[in-house]
Amino acid sequence: MTPSASAKRYPGAWARFRRERRGSTAVEFAFVAPILVMFIMGILMLGIAYHNASTIQWSLERSIRMAMIDADVTLEEIEAAMAEDLERIGSPDLDLTYTLDESGPVPLAVITADFAVPLNIPLLPAMNLSYSVENVVPLPEA
Repeated sequence: MTPSASAKRYPGAWARFRRERRGSTAVEFAFVAPILVMFIMGILMLGIAYHNASTIQWSLERSIRMAMIDADVTLEEIEAAMAEDLERIGSPDLDLTYTLDESGPVPLAVITADFAVPLNIPLLPAMNLSYSVENVVPLPEA
């Protein structure tokens, strides 16, 4: 039915329909709500990912200090100390490398941790944020 036909049959009905605004806020919110939820969840997931990354960096720094005290510390001992620290964030999958650099006047212990933090945002495909953390500490003199 065209507006002109309905206007002939019900005078003033079309004008009342065009002026009616009740419910328009709910319809607008229905359009905007999924995007708003996606942004809020994305911000929360990024915050959790950065928290996990900073926790891993803190644990790495705390664990590598063992090499500053004991030059004979092994990678397994450092991994065990980190696993104890990282239990509360779910023990992420870390790729640790531990090397000794004795090329300079002061021997150095270098440890690197590579890891990925999953980022699951609603309405978007699953992603991983990849991080690499490296710490260098001097070894004690023998």
